[in-house]
Amino acid sequence: MSGDRFNSPSCYNDVTPPNEMRDRKFHRLADRKPIDLVPYLRERLAEAVDGVKLYIGTDSQNHGRTTDYASVIVLHYSSIGGHGGGHVLYTKRTTKRPKSDNERLWNEVQESVDLANYLVSEGFECPAEVHVDLNPDPKYMSNS
Repeated sequence: MSGDRFNSPSCYNDVTPPNEMRDRKFHRLADRKPIDLVPYLRERLAEAVDGVKLYIGTDSQNHGRTTDYASVIVLHYSSIGGHGGGHVLYTKRTTKRPKSDNERLWNEVQESVDLANYLVSEGFECPAEVHVDLNPDPKYMSNS
């Protein structure tokens, strides 16, 4: 593994991630085991024989007066025993329900960007993709 995985220049110039991101509790999706995100990612990336790409995304769901946001980091392995694979880490947060669907969608984008900026501030490469949940079909909320 090359050392540049942890020392690449920031792709988000002059961006300081919110301190709150450092305090988030992350879990592995496979067994819901809590993890310490930065050391865990460093270990997984160091163990990777072939290339690993990071993908980040956030989705949300309204529940009465609150909204749950779930942000994920996907480690996509280009080859595991001849087959690609993924490893998913997640964090959840509940907030007061946004006033509009547009605000909720914007909050999803902001959560993902904050997470990407946090990882970059910790010395990781920019994620391969920060996924935005925009749907071209007008019948869905994420079309807004």
